[in-house]
This record gives sequence, structure tokens and C-alpha cells, in this order.
Amino acid sequence: MRRLDVKGTALAFVLALVLGLSWSDSNAQKNPTPPPEDGKPGMESTPAPPVNPPAPEPRPSPPSDTAPPAEPAPTPTTTPSTGDGDVAAIATNAQAAVAPLLPPGFTDGLEPFLNDAANDAPALTLGNQLLSRRQLAPAAWMFAHAVAANPNDPVALNNLGMTLAELGQSDLSSQQADLMASALTLFDQARQIDPSAAAYQANYGQTAHLMDAASLGGPGLEAARQALEAAVGLPDVLPLHRLHLAEVLEALGDLNGAAAVLATLHQENPVHPAYLIGMQGVGGGGGQSLPAPDRSYCSVNYDCQRTCPVSIIGRIQIINCEIAQQDAQLACQAGQPYAPGYNCDEEFPQFGILIPGLNAGFSIRTPWGGFDVLHQGDRVDFRWSFGPSFPGGVRPTVSGDGSWNPSSGLSTGDTRIGITYNVLNGNRIGAEAGRYGFPPIFVRADAGTEGGELSAGAYNGTVWSY
Repeated sequence: MRRLDVKGTALAFVLALVLGLSWSDSNAQKNPTPPPEDGKPGMESTPAPPVNPPAPEPRPSPPSDTAPPAEPAPTPTTTPSTGDGDVAAIATNAQAAVAPLLPPGFTDGLEPFLNDAANDAPALTLGNQLLSRRQLAPAAWMFAHAVAANPNDPVALNNLGMTLAELGQSDLSSQQADLMASALTLFDQARQIDPSAAAYQANYGQTAHLMDAASLGGPGLEAARQALEAAVGLPDVLPLHRLHLAEVLEALGDLNGAAAVLATLHQENPVHPAYLIGMQGVGGGGGQSLPAPDRSYCSVNYDCQRTCPVSIIGRIQIINCEIAQQDAQLACQAGQPYAPGYNCDEEFPQFGILIPGLNAGFSIRTPWGGFDVLHQGDRVDFRWSFGPSFPGGVRPTVSGDGSWNPSSGLSTGDTRIGITYNVLNGNRIGAEAGRYGFPPIFVRADAGTEGGELSAGAYNGTVWSY
């Protein structure tokens, strides 16, 4: 009997131990996240990555009321994401921010139209139209709607960012920090989607520069420089992007780099507004002068001998052309704006005819119309007009013009239909002059595909006779 009691006691002890282990394992699965190690309020400890434990020994199944194991908690991120979630939140906040600036009833009835699948990007299209009219708040609302509908459209992201950045410096200056930060996120998302577009890179860099200048945080001037250098290395770079890069390089203290960028801008277009602004703002605007860049690109050639007409008037034009060419060369070497070309062209006479020798062409006049030809040096221009003269001084005409170039061939201009009234048609000399297209005093109306015109004039009317 004593031996039997020991076995029963041992069996009961083993059964209790197995059941206790099962209950402890089930409770641990229901509460897998351990408490913070330091126990400080507001602090969370990041759980360690799971390690595959060794396979457990076979054990009895848990009781039927034990809950299944829960999924492990995700590891929290330490930096905010710039994905679709942030972009959608920015779009929602943007619409709320500009709502007080919208005209009354602006959004009434818009949703059905904007959400109609039959319309191709209606919000983006309307936003572009509003932005072209400098309606920043309505444009921002439309771009935000476009971003909410398609957060992966880089054009919508860029345009919303631009309007928010401008609003932060004007109508919503009290929210400038938040709006500029949102714009920076939108530009960053756009350039990640399409890194080949210079505008997205440049807008990110310019926004980072403006935030740094206004002490609004942001990624800093070095990030601005990198983005703008990426922009100027792309095929669709604009002169404005080069100007912004020069401004950032000046802010970083790289005056040689700023001068080289402005020299490139000067070489591309010496009269572009971006270069003119750069001349006044970069270097000189900060109270410091930029070092002289390499201007070996300055070789101005107006090709006066070829482009000026071969005539007495044309020879005079050659002299003027060569004087202007020398002035342009000096201006280029000094980094000043200069005309990229010189126009030597002769013009058709408003009244009268072309005289061969004096002019580089000739005129033909008949009672039924006329023809004028001018050799402009590198091309031939012509003008024609036909129409009969009716009694009473009325003459309907059909006229036009065109040009022929050996390299590009024939091109024609606008064909016009007109009617001329000769005021002095009762005078025999006046009537005869009108037949050849030189009415002494006339009123004329004509129209063509480029518009209509009503005019009046007099030819050699300083001395009157009858």
C-alpha cells in the first residue's frame, strides 16, 4: 500500500506541472508585449526582433478555452514617412487652410464634376487655369483635390507644393512654416516619382533655400545645392533654375561657383530676365562683388556682310551693323546684356515703289494690282495685291505676302481681303493714281485670318491743287 501511494503522488505532481506550464504559455501569448524596461512615463521600448526558438518538446494540448496566439506587434518607425498617407493628409489640410480665402460658393456643385470618371484630370486642369490667372487659393484647392485623387501624379504634387509655398509667403504668411514644410514634402515626393524633371528638383532646392533663409528649418543649404545642381544637369532646365543655384552658392560662400553659373546663363541668353535679376541680386546685392568668370565664349558675330541687303540702303546698314557688333562684343566681355543679333532688313514702302539700286528689290504696278520683291541678303521677301478699280473710287483687293529661303523653302503669310475708297476719285489725277494703287487720300478696311483693320491716310498731300 505504501508503494502505491508514492506512485499516485508522483503522478498527480507531474499532471499538475504540465497543466501549469500550459496555462503559463497561454497567458504569455495573450500578452506578448513586455512592459517598458525603465518604466518612465511617455517612453516606449522597441521590442527586439523575434528570434526563432528551438522546437519545444511535445506536450499535452492546452485546454479548449485557451485563445489562439496573437500576431506580433509591428516595430514602430522613428522618422515620418513621405508616402501616400502623408501626401493625402497634406492635401486635406491644404483645402482646409485655403477655405477662408475661396470665393463664396466656390465648391458648390463641384464634387460630381470632379469625381466623374468621364473627365480626364479635371481638378488638375482647372487648377492650372486658375494658377495662370494668379488665383492661388482656388488653384491650391483644385491641386489638393487632384493629389487626393491620385497621390502618385508628380505634376499635381509639384503644382500643389508651388501654390502652398507662394501662399505661405503672401495670403497665409501666418502659416508659412507649416505650408513650406508641406511644399517641401510634396516636391520631394514628386522628384522621387520622376527624377528626370528639372522643375521638381529645382522647386525642392529653392524651397529648402527659402526655409533656411527664413529660419524655418528644412534640410539646409547643402541639400538645396544638391537638388539645384541635379536640376541644371537635366535637359529641361530653365534659366530660373540656374539663377536659384547661383543664389544658393552665394549663400554657401562659393562666389566662384555663383559667378560661373551666372556666366553660363549669360552665354545662353544675355537678355533673359533671370540673368538681369542675377546681375543685380547675386554678389552685388549682398554687398560683395563676384570674381570675374571665364568669358572666352564671347565671340559676337552678326554676319553683317551676308545678312544685310546688297543696295545703297543695305551698305549703310552694314556700317551700322558692324558698329553694333563691336559694342555687343565689349558688352559680352564685361558681362553686360547685349543684343544677340542685328536686323538689317529693308521694309516694303507703305506708299510708293521699290527703286532698284537704292533698294535691294523692285516693284511692278498695273491697274489690276502690284507686286514687290526684296532681296534681304539671306532670303527673298515678296508682297502682292490684286483687284480691279470700279467707278466711284471703290477698289476691292486680295493681298498677301511671303518669303523664300534657300534652306527652308517657301513660306506664305496671311491672305487678306480689303476694300479701298479713293476720296479724290472725282479729280482726274486722283482717279488715275488710285487705279495704280496710290490714292492721294483714302479710307481702307481689310480683314484676314489674323484680324481686321480700318485705316485712313494721305499720299504726298502736303501741297493741294485742284
